[in-house]
Amino acid sequence: MKREPLHIILCNGAKFPSKLNSKTNKVILKLFHDPKSSDRNVNIQLPDFVGAVYHLPDRIKDLLEIAAYIYAADRKTLRGTINSVEYQNWDRKFHFVFVVRDVDFWNRVDVQTTLAEALVFMSGDKSFEFSFQQQGGEFPMSLFDQGEFIIAPEKPTSIVLFSGGLDSLTGVVDRLKNTKDNICLMSHQSGQPESVKTQRKLVEALNRKYENRCNHFKFYCNLKGDRAVEETQRTRSFLYGSIAFALAGAFSQKGFYFYENGITSINFSKRQDLINARASRTTHPKTLGLLEKFYDLFSSKQSIKIHHPYLFKTKTDVVSMLVRFGEQELISSSVSCSKTFQNTTQNSHCGKCSQCVDRRFAMYGSSVEDYDEQGIYNFDFLKDDLQDRKAKTTLIDYVRLALKLVQLNQTAFMLELMDELVNLDDYIEGVNENERVERIYELCHRHGEQIETAMERMRSKHDKPFQPRPVESFIKIIANKDYLKPPVELLVLDICGELNKSLPIIFGNGNRPKDEKALNNTINGIIEKDKENYNREYPSVRFATANTIPDHSLNDLFIEAKFLRGNTTPSKATEGIAADLTKYPADKHKLFVVYDPDRSISNDAQFVRDFETKGNCTVNIIR
Repeated sequence: MKREPLHIILCNGAKFPSKLNSKTNKVILKLFHDPKSSDRNVNIQLPDFVGAVYHLPDRIKDLLEIAAYIYAADRKTLRGTINSVEYQNWDRKFHFVFVVRDVDFWNRVDVQTTLAEALVFMSGDKSFEFSFQQQGGEFPMSLFDQGEFIIAPEKPTSIVLFSGGLDSLTGVVDRLKNTKDNICLMSHQSGQPESVKTQRKLVEALNRKYENRCNHFKFYCNLKGDRAVEETQRTRSFLYGSIAFALAGAFSQKGFYFYENGITSINFSKRQDLINARASRTTHPKTLGLLEKFYDLFSSKQSIKIHHPYLFKTKTDVVSMLVRFGEQELISSSVSCSKTFQNTTQNSHCGKCSQCVDRRFAMYGSSVEDYDEQGIYNFDFLKDDLQDRKAKTTLIDYVRLALKLVQLNQTAFMLELMDELVNLDDYIEGVNENERVERIYELCHRHGEQIETAMERMRSKHDKPFQPRPVESFIKIIANKDYLKPPVELLVLDICGELNKSLPIIFGNGNRPKDEKALNNTINGIIEKDKENYNREYPSVRFATANTIPDHSLNDLFIEAKFLRGNTTPSKATEGIAADLTKYPADKHKLFVVYDPDRSISNDAQFVRDFETKGNCTVNIIR
């Protein structure tokens, strides 16, 4: 087995440590931010409040650079291929080398251990190790070499992480409505013009209505040159948190605010395969708790508190709050989409990602969808034909999890999600373990009920009698209860749909396959063509390209092809299918693709029924 590489990240001129020379299987990445360097590949512009080098402790300046470089390295280091997603090898091993000002602080064991623990959990990566080298004098072209800065807040101040999404927008309105505080908004801007525009417009609107109480600090950090090879951005919360932590220190504040609903923050796996780095933990309670623990090491004078006020609210709860505040007109100006970098139209939302799906269900659950459906979605799953397999799977997974959460009683909930609840217990409020589990259970149960309400509202509004609808629509999925079907059955439906469409075209006009082997080669090519879609949608199943017995296998699914040609009688196909049913485990699904161009089978329905009622199988006849 090939040993996975160690990714060694040399930041802004750091030297390769001699202790790493023995690491033979390594990948070296050099990151530079110096604007005058021809090697510059990272663009970092820290916000105005760090403009004065004299007003931030050395270790805080180090922290800001470290956080920016870790975020940049995260995006420049590919997690793995599709197959490694499937086999849960998405995690990476990092060794960062930094030149720092306060080298004694960063070489402390507790500092490195606590930082590594936080990064491993939030990113899902295997390990983070560090080497710190003492700088010689002030950094050339330092990030902090311009301007002067004095902060003397005259009024109470709240520091809020602000993305321009619904949750952070509602959080800002919440504080403007319910406190007298001035609000310092902290945003990361990665160079996407639409995100920058969204944040600016929202801040301008809030300042017009709330007496200019919002001060917007923007932090620019993005890659220069090549596009990011990795868009998961799991370490962005460390970047966000570190900037907010530095700002809190400058304003003499004891904490800052992350506004994110609890369902998104906890992010229970929608399928068993969605673990580790594939399930985002950017605002997970444990992530925020570990960051608190790390930031507490910077000073013995006071601890820092990361407030997470919406932990026990659902997305629907948050939208309902914004409506109660009378700010529903701002809904269409907020952006929730996680794929904004892919949007090439005037639409601000792709309409397919999990965040877009969550947003739309919350709108229907709150009965305010009219404020949201103003042409902002590039794809409307309630009206458009749902041919995109990934989008379809995202929808089905989302609904399946929500309905599962509403159906479980508290005991079953605790047993079913024990592994994930363990990561929550020490990081949420509650007198004891039972009370903490109960609070999470009530959150999840309410979310499930709200999704049921949203689905009923979607169906009543869009499923009109005698009104034509797309062949593959979400309303049809609701009606057919596809979200209740096991993933392997959904996979079978997708494969059959592709084969039913492709094989008649390929073998049309008398261009039939020579024999069963040729048929299998064609089927293999069709499945191989869609391999990425199948693996992305169903990572728990494995693809095998060899034409062995079975003809094709996808781990939990075995595929056999039968070609009725010439003197091949239906009885021969019947005998072959019956024999195949006995070869494979009873609990595994079998798909039999029967190519019957001459209509040798006289009664398709009976032929299919005879087998499907006896075995765990699907029979698909193609002509």
